[in-house]
Parts: sequence; structure tokens; C-alpha cells
Amino acid sequence: DEAAANKLAIAQGLGVVLSGAIEKQGGSYSVSLKATQAVTGKVVSDAKARASGPDQVIPAATKTVGTIRKELGDRTTNNDQFFAMMSLSTSSLEVVRFYAAAQEATMNNKTDEATANLLKAVEVEPKFGVGYLALAGIHRNLGKLDDARKYIDKALENLDGMTERERLTARGMFYRITGDYKQCVAEHGELIKRYAADVIGRNQLAICASQLRDLTRAREEMRAVTSILQKRAIFRDNLAFYSNYQSDFAAGEQEARKVIDFAPADTFSQLALAQAQSGQGQIADAI
Repeated sequence: DEAAANKLAIAQGLGVVLSGAIEKQGGSYSVSLKATQAVTGKVVSDAKARASGPDQVIPAATKTVGTIRKELGDRTTNNDQFFAMMSLSTSSLEVVRFYAAAQEATMNNKTDEATANLLKAVEVEPKFGVGYLALAGIHRNLGKLDDARKYIDKALENLDGMTERERLTARGMFYRITGDYKQCVAEHGELIKRYAADVIGRNQLAICASQLRDLTRAREEMRAVTSILQKRAIFRDNLAFYSNYQSDFAAGEQEARKVIDFAPADTFSQLALAQAQSGQGQIADAI
């Protein structure tokens, strides 16, 4: 929410917080977006739009982005149609809801729930390439390589409908699935160069870097991710594993225990903890 975002912005030295709301009003929707200075609380810009129905909510929200960017000093955003075409690859509020639920589930290692939501998303919008991309990632993590390849191919078929950010992510995932880890690192490196807070991209980069045995880079990326999202099991699990792989077992144990504190049912944290204990000679505890 706005208060939590503002607190994080101040802690990270960021200047502006964006917050927004979608409110149903009869048969239509009110969409608002606000930019506020983090330290002073001064409202820099407050943009509003109205949507006639649910299928118009995201285009309406996209139009407010142009207003906000202009107020923040961007002089290249006069054409609202540019944002309508480039900011989001779907105009369906239902698809976005399924996708958001899937992302939340994925980051907490709830793969069945994530898969179910993504399948609903691509059923509603068969050309939703990012949905196939996310399905490819899940099946790759589960070791179902044939399914992963099937879904990444579907994502690439719909590359033209994606934003620049999504295309970089899709290509990076393709290289990961096909085992070209060097190119995977390159694609995701370009992604986070442009979108520094893209935690999924940083996580994918770390995974591919670890396959190249560049564990220093892998840990750096996961530290950056966990500083942004501190209570997401999958990310802190990965940081624990990479610490173990570098024989920093004390750090591996510390990260694994953090996950156990907020997600006690997470199995990967237990495995990471066992590895760390084994590395420190605590064999009985590890078993």
C-alpha cells in the first residue's frame, strides 16, 4: 500500500512514490494514480480517468501514466496511444488478476496454485504471451522440460504482443530452458540494466549464473532481490542455496532459518538448512 511503499522509498533513498486505486461506481470504474514525494509527502501529480467497463480499466490506467510521466519531467509522452500500445500486453482486468495471483503463488513456492491461475489467464486470452512465459518457468523449475519447451515456444509465438521488458524476459527464459546459460545471463543482464527492480529477471540471471558456476554473481543478484522483497520464500531459498554452494554454510543457515520463520511449511528452506548443517559438521541435525 501507499504507506508501506513510502517507508521503503525513504529507506532506499528514492524520491517519488506512485500509488493508485480502481473503484467501481455503478456500471463504470474510477481509476486514479498519484505521485508523491517520499520525504515531504507533497503530491507532485494526481491523475484520474474513468472506464466504462472492466475491459477499459487498464487502458484508462495506462492513460494516467502519460499524465504522471509528463508531470515528472518526461517530455516524450504526449501520445497516449503510445502508452496504450507499449505499457501492458493485455487489456483484460481478469487476465491481470489471474496473472498477479499466479506471481504471488510462485514466489511462495505454491506451484499448483500458480499453474492453475496461469492456465485460466491464457484460456481467457490465448495470445497472452507472458502467461505462457510464466508457465514455462514453473515447469522448468519442476524438471518438466518438455512442457517447459512447449510453453516457451507458445510465448515466443506471441512475442509481437509483448512489451520490450516482456520480450527480454521471454528470450532470457528461452535460453535458460535450452541450456544456453551464457546468453541467458546476457539477456537478463540487459533486462535489469533497464529495469533495475525486476526481481524475476534478477532471479533468473542468478539461476543461469549459478549454472556457469559464477556463484559470486548469483549471490549478488539474490541479495539485491531479497533487499527488495524480504519475505518471499523462493528468493531467500535461492540465496541460501548459493551461499551453501560457495561453502558459506553459516550464511546459508541464516537465510534458510529466515524462511522457516515466516514460511514454516516451505520444504526448500529445510533442504537448504540441512545442507548448511551438513557443511558445518552437524550431521545428526542435517539428517
